[in-house]
Amino acid sequence: ANGFYFDNNIDLYFKLQLNDKIFIPNGKTEANLTIVVELICITYNRDRTLLNSCNNPTLKKIMRKVVVKTKQQTITGSDCEENLGLSNSRVILPCQITSYVSPYLGNTEEQIRFYSASGWKPFVRPGPHDPLRYITILFGQQTNVSRIDINLINTANQVMIFHLMGTNDGQSFFDFKTASVSYINQIYGRIFLQPKFVSRGMRLIVSETTNENNDVSFTLEIYGCRLNLDTNTFGILVYHFYLDVITYHHYYLKLLRR
Repeated sequence: ANGFYFDNNIDLYFKLQLNDKIFIPNGKTEANLTIVVELICITYNRDRTLLNSCNNPTLKKIMRKVVVKTKQQTITGSDCEENLGLSNSRVILPCQITSYVSPYLGNTEEQIRFYSASGWKPFVRPGPHDPLRYITILFGQQTNVSRIDINLINTANQVMIFHLMGTNDGQSFFDFKTASVSYINQIYGRIFLQPKFVSRGMRLIVSETTNENNDVSFTLEIYGCRLNLDTNTFGILVYHFYLDVITYHHYYLKLLRR
Protein backbone atom coordinates (compact mmCIF):
# COMPACT_ATOMS: atom_id res chain seq x y z
CA ALA A 1 0.00 0.00 0.00
CA ASN A 2 1.07 3.60 -0.48
CA GLY A 3 1.91 5.80 2.45
CA PHE A 4 -0.96 6.88 4.70
CA TYR A 5 -1.52 8.45 8.09
CA PHE A 6 -3.02 6.45 10.92
CA ASP A 7 -5.77 8.98 11.44
CA ASN A 8 -7.08 7.99 7.99
CA ASN A 9 -9.45 5.12 7.35
CA ILE A 10 -8.11 2.46 5.04
CA ASP A 11 -9.26 -1.02 4.08
CA LEU A 12 -6.79 -3.83 3.56
CA TYR A 13 -7.79 -6.88 1.50
CA PHE A 14 -5.97 -10.16 1.84
CA LYS A 15 -6.18 -12.72 -0.94
CA LEU A 16 -5.73 -16.23 0.44
CA GLN A 17 -5.12 -19.35 -1.59
CA LEU A 18 -5.77 -22.63 0.20
CA ASN A 19 -4.30 -25.98 -0.66
CA ASP A 20 -6.30 -27.39 -3.56
CA LYS A 21 -6.34 -30.81 -1.85
CA ILE A 22 -7.91 -29.64 1.40
CA PHE A 23 -10.81 -31.81 2.57
CA ILE A 24 -13.51 -31.35 5.20
CA PRO A 25 -14.23 -34.53 7.23
CA ASN A 26 -17.48 -35.92 8.64
CA GLY A 27 -19.48 -35.18 5.52
CA LYS A 28 -19.61 -31.41 6.07
CA THR A 29 -19.77 -29.03 3.13
CA GLU A 30 -18.13 -26.00 4.75
CA ALA A 31 -16.10 -25.09 7.81
CA ASN A 32 -14.59 -22.05 9.54
CA LEU A 33 -10.80 -21.76 9.53
CA THR A 34 -8.85 -19.51 11.89
CA ILE A 35 -5.81 -17.94 10.24
CA VAL A 36 -3.21 -15.80 12.02
CA VAL A 37 -2.31 -12.66 10.04
CA GLU A 38 0.78 -10.58 10.83
CA LEU A 39 0.70 -6.97 9.62
CA ILE A 40 4.06 -5.18 9.56
CA CYS A 41 3.94 -1.38 9.43
CA ILE A 42 6.81 1.07 8.90
CA THR A 43 6.32 4.22 10.98
CA TYR A 44 8.18 7.53 11.29
CA ASN A 45 8.23 10.02 14.11
CA ARG A 46 6.13 13.05 13.14
CA ASP A 47 8.29 15.55 14.98
CA ARG A 48 11.02 15.04 12.41
CA THR A 49 10.98 15.45 8.69
CA LEU A 50 11.84 12.70 6.27
CA LEU A 51 14.86 14.71 5.17
CA ASN A 52 16.44 14.21 8.57
CA SER A 53 18.91 11.35 8.34
CA CYS A 54 18.29 10.56 12.02
CA ASN A 55 14.64 9.79 11.35
CA ASN A 56 15.04 6.03 11.30
CA PRO A 57 11.88 4.03 10.54
CA THR A 58 10.36 1.81 13.22
CA LEU A 59 8.78 -1.54 12.47
CA LYS A 60 5.46 -2.30 14.14
CA LYS A 61 4.04 -5.80 14.12
CA ILE A 62 0.32 -6.33 14.61
CA MET A 63 -1.02 -9.84 15.10
CA ARG A 64 -4.65 -10.61 14.36
CA LYS A 65 -6.74 -13.76 14.08
CA VAL A 66 -8.98 -13.85 11.05
CA VAL A 67 -11.82 -16.36 10.64
CA VAL A 68 -12.54 -17.35 7.05
CA LYS A 69 -15.10 -19.77 5.66
CA THR A 70 -14.14 -22.43 3.15
CA LYS A 71 -16.35 -24.76 1.17
CA GLN A 72 -15.61 -28.29 0.06
CA GLN A 73 -13.88 -28.30 -3.27
CA THR A 74 -15.99 -29.44 -6.20
CA ILE A 75 -14.04 -32.27 -7.80
CA THR A 76 -14.91 -33.12 -11.37
CA GLY A 77 -15.73 -36.65 -12.39
CA SER A 78 -12.41 -37.14 -14.18
CA ASP A 79 -10.53 -36.19 -10.98
CA CYS A 80 -12.48 -38.39 -8.57
CA GLU A 81 -14.18 -41.20 -10.47
CA GLU A 82 -11.74 -44.04 -9.96
CA ASN A 83 -12.94 -47.56 -9.25
CA LEU A 84 -12.09 -48.06 -5.56
CA GLY A 85 -11.76 -51.82 -6.04
CA LEU A 86 -14.69 -53.26 -4.13
CA SER A 87 -14.94 -56.06 -6.72
CA ASN A 88 -11.22 -56.85 -6.33
CA SER A 89 -10.45 -58.88 -3.19
CA ARG A 90 -6.75 -57.90 -3.44
CA VAL A 91 -7.58 -54.18 -3.19
CA ILE A 92 -10.36 -54.35 -0.60
CA LEU A 93 -9.71 -57.43 1.51
CA PRO A 94 -12.51 -59.68 2.79
CA CYS A 95 -11.86 -58.45 6.35
CA GLN A 96 -12.65 -54.89 5.23
CA ILE A 97 -16.27 -55.84 4.47
CA THR A 98 -18.62 -56.57 7.37
CA SER A 99 -22.37 -56.57 7.81
CA TYR A 100 -25.18 -57.64 10.03
CA VAL A 101 -25.04 -61.44 10.21
CA SER A 102 -27.28 -62.77 7.47
CA PRO A 103 -29.78 -65.44 8.57
CA TYR A 104 -29.35 -67.14 5.19
CA LEU A 105 -26.57 -69.69 4.89
CA GLY A 106 -24.43 -69.17 1.84
CA ASN A 107 -25.06 -65.42 1.70
CA THR A 108 -21.93 -63.80 3.13
CA GLU A 109 -20.40 -60.34 3.09
CA GLU A 110 -18.12 -61.45 0.26
CA GLN A 111 -21.09 -61.62 -2.09
CA ILE A 112 -21.65 -57.86 -1.92
CA ARG A 113 -18.90 -57.47 -4.54
CA PHE A 114 -20.20 -56.25 -7.90
CA TYR A 115 -19.33 -59.34 -9.94
CA SER A 116 -20.66 -61.83 -7.42
CA ALA A 117 -23.22 -64.21 -8.93
CA SER A 118 -25.29 -64.50 -5.74
CA GLY A 119 -25.46 -61.06 -4.16
CA TRP A 120 -25.96 -60.01 -0.54
CA LYS A 121 -29.36 -60.77 0.97
CA PRO A 122 -30.32 -58.54 3.94
CA PHE A 123 -32.49 -59.65 6.81
CA VAL A 124 -36.21 -58.96 6.29
CA ARG A 125 -38.27 -57.60 9.19
CA PRO A 126 -40.40 -54.52 9.91
CA GLY A 127 -39.32 -51.53 11.94
CA PRO A 128 -36.13 -49.42 11.94
CA HIS A 129 -33.43 -50.96 9.78
CA ASP A 130 -30.32 -49.17 11.09
CA PRO A 131 -29.07 -52.05 13.29
CA LEU A 132 -30.32 -54.80 10.99
CA ARG A 133 -29.70 -54.28 7.26
CA TYR A 134 -26.31 -52.74 6.66
CA ILE A 135 -22.94 -53.26 5.02
CA THR A 136 -19.74 -51.67 6.36
CA ILE A 137 -16.72 -51.09 4.11
CA LEU A 138 -13.49 -49.90 5.77
CA PHE A 139 -10.90 -48.09 3.64
CA GLY A 140 -8.41 -47.35 6.42
CA GLN A 141 -7.56 -43.92 4.99
CA GLN A 142 -9.53 -40.82 4.04
CA THR A 143 -11.44 -41.69 0.89
CA ASN A 144 -13.66 -39.50 -1.26
CA VAL A 145 -16.65 -41.52 -2.52
CA SER A 146 -18.49 -39.84 -5.38
CA ARG A 147 -20.66 -42.63 -6.81
CA ILE A 148 -22.22 -45.95 -5.80
CA ASP A 149 -23.44 -48.47 -8.38
CA ILE A 150 -25.98 -51.15 -7.46
CA ASN A 151 -26.63 -54.36 -9.38
CA LEU A 152 -29.83 -56.24 -8.51
CA ILE A 153 -29.56 -60.02 -8.50
CA ASN A 154 -33.32 -60.39 -8.11
CA THR A 155 -35.36 -57.75 -9.94
CA ALA A 156 -38.58 -58.62 -8.09
CA ASN A 157 -37.59 -56.32 -5.22
CA GLN A 158 -35.58 -53.11 -5.59
CA VAL A 159 -33.58 -51.08 -3.09
CA MET A 160 -35.11 -47.60 -3.20
CA ILE A 161 -33.28 -45.71 -0.44
CA PHE A 162 -29.90 -46.09 1.27
CA HIS A 163 -28.93 -44.31 4.47
CA LEU A 164 -25.19 -43.57 4.46
CA MET A 165 -22.97 -43.28 7.52
CA GLY A 166 -19.23 -42.70 7.86
CA THR A 167 -16.48 -43.69 10.26
CA ASN A 168 -12.97 -42.37 10.89
CA ASP A 169 -11.80 -45.08 13.30
CA GLY A 170 -13.76 -48.17 12.26
CA GLN A 171 -15.82 -48.20 15.48
CA SER A 172 -17.87 -45.00 15.89
CA PHE A 173 -20.11 -43.77 13.07
CA PHE A 174 -21.64 -40.44 12.03
CA ASP A 175 -24.68 -39.75 9.85
CA PHE A 176 -24.01 -38.49 6.34
CA LYS A 177 -27.21 -38.46 4.28
CA THR A 178 -30.16 -40.46 2.97
CA ALA A 179 -29.93 -41.07 -0.77
CA SER A 180 -32.38 -42.45 -3.32
CA VAL A 181 -31.25 -44.91 -6.00
CA SER A 182 -31.76 -43.83 -9.62
CA TYR A 183 -32.21 -46.89 -11.82
CA ILE A 184 -30.90 -46.96 -15.38
CA ASN A 185 -32.91 -50.12 -16.11
CA GLN A 186 -34.48 -52.92 -14.08
CA ILE A 187 -31.09 -54.17 -12.91
CA TYR A 188 -28.62 -51.29 -12.61
CA GLY A 189 -28.96 -48.25 -10.37
CA ARG A 190 -26.69 -45.40 -9.24
CA ILE A 191 -26.25 -42.89 -6.44
CA PHE A 192 -24.28 -39.69 -7.07
CA LEU A 193 -23.07 -38.19 -3.80
CA GLN A 194 -23.27 -34.39 -3.62
CA PRO A 195 -21.47 -33.24 -1.57
CA LYS A 196 -18.82 -35.90 -1.85
CA PHE A 197 -18.59 -38.44 0.96
CA VAL A 198 -15.20 -38.16 2.75
CA SER A 199 -14.32 -40.67 5.46
CA ARG A 200 -12.12 -43.67 6.29
CA GLY A 201 -15.03 -46.05 6.00
CA MET A 202 -18.71 -46.11 5.10
CA ARG A 203 -21.83 -47.96 6.20
CA LEU A 204 -24.73 -48.46 3.77
CA ILE A 205 -28.08 -49.14 5.42
CA VAL A 206 -30.94 -50.54 3.34
CA SER A 207 -33.63 -48.08 4.44
CA GLU A 208 -36.42 -48.83 1.98
CA THR A 209 -37.28 -51.40 -0.68
CA THR A 210 -40.25 -51.73 -3.02
CA ASN A 211 -41.52 -54.67 -0.97
CA GLU A 212 -40.48 -54.71 2.68
CA ASN A 213 -41.82 -58.25 3.18
CA ASN A 214 -39.58 -59.88 0.56
CA ASP A 215 -35.87 -60.48 0.26
CA VAL A 216 -33.72 -58.14 -1.78
CA SER A 217 -30.42 -59.36 -3.24
CA PHE A 218 -27.85 -57.01 -4.77
CA THR A 219 -24.15 -56.25 -5.26
CA LEU A 220 -22.27 -52.94 -5.12
CA GLU A 221 -19.40 -51.04 -6.73
CA ILE A 222 -18.01 -47.74 -5.42
CA TYR A 223 -16.12 -44.95 -7.19
CA GLY A 224 -14.09 -42.01 -5.94
CA CYS A 225 -10.48 -41.28 -4.97
CA ARG A 226 -8.22 -41.92 -2.01
CA LEU A 227 -6.71 -38.88 -0.27
CA ASN A 228 -2.96 -39.33 0.15
CA LEU A 229 -2.64 -36.44 2.62
CA ASP A 230 -4.26 -38.43 5.45
CA THR A 231 -1.64 -39.06 8.16
CA ASN A 232 -4.05 -40.73 10.63
CA THR A 233 -4.73 -43.93 8.74
CA PHE A 234 -5.54 -47.03 10.75
CA GLY A 235 -4.79 -50.69 10.14
CA ILE A 236 -7.81 -52.75 9.16
CA LEU A 237 -6.57 -55.90 10.93
CA VAL A 238 -5.39 -54.27 14.17
CA TYR A 239 -8.76 -54.47 15.89
CA HIS A 240 -9.22 -58.14 14.92
CA PHE A 241 -5.64 -58.89 16.05
CA TYR A 242 -6.20 -57.57 19.57
CA LEU A 243 -9.44 -59.52 19.87
CA ASP A 244 -7.56 -62.72 18.95
CA VAL A 245 -4.82 -61.96 21.51
CA ILE A 246 -7.35 -61.28 24.28
CA THR A 247 -9.26 -64.47 23.45
CA TYR A 248 -6.04 -66.51 23.46
CA HIS A 249 -4.87 -65.20 26.85
CA HIS A 250 -8.32 -65.75 28.36
CA TYR A 251 -8.28 -69.37 27.18
CA TYR A 252 -4.69 -69.83 28.45
CA LEU A 253 -5.60 -68.53 31.94
CA LYS A 254 -8.52 -70.95 32.13
CA LEU A 255 -6.14 -73.83 31.39
CA LEU A 256 -3.76 -72.65 34.14
CA ARG A 257 -6.62 -72.52 36.67
CA ARG A 258 -7.55 -76.08 35.79
